[in-house]
Amino acid sequence: MKIIKDNTIYIQAKDLKRLKESNTIVSKSLLFLMHLLFNSYIDYNDEDFILFNESDVNLDGIDWIINFDDIKDNTEEELTNTCNSLINQRNIIADKYNSLSIKDRVKNLKLLNQTRNLEYQINGYKDILDIKNGTKKLKLPEGIEYPDGFIKENKMKKLINKIKK
Repeated sequence: MKIIKDNTIYIQAKDLKRLKESNTIVSKSLLFLMHLLFNSYIDYNDEDFILFNESDVNLDGIDWIINFDDIKDNTEEELTNTCNSLINQRNIIADKYNSLSIKDRVKNLKLLNQTRNLEYQINGYKDILDIKNGTKKLKLPEGIEYPDGFIKENKMKKLINKIKK
């Protein structure tokens, strides 16, 4: 997930790892920053947001990294519909890839990478649904607020805490 604010961009560590694995073409500056990041002694949690200057990062055309601002106000139904649409796209590409001969599969590894990126995006939407429903926590970067409609704490946990008092 990425969050853009005031000429900065926060990108989750897991997105940067996927970016590296996917062999997606990125700017030299981002490639350099990722190299520094993954070769440092800092151990990032996959959910951690890493801050970059927006001018150093160009993620145009990389739609499988979900932009928090684009989806934060979506309803559960809208998120579910988007997720189902992505599942359909993924299945069409996977069927096409699976119907190829082994020789043609090697020539069309791009299709395999597309299915993996779609799976990654689908999982991102599922995470957003879980966060929105309060079954998963996400620590947003400092200064970024949860929008209305997001449950910040699991409902059951709230109930238990209320009963304890």
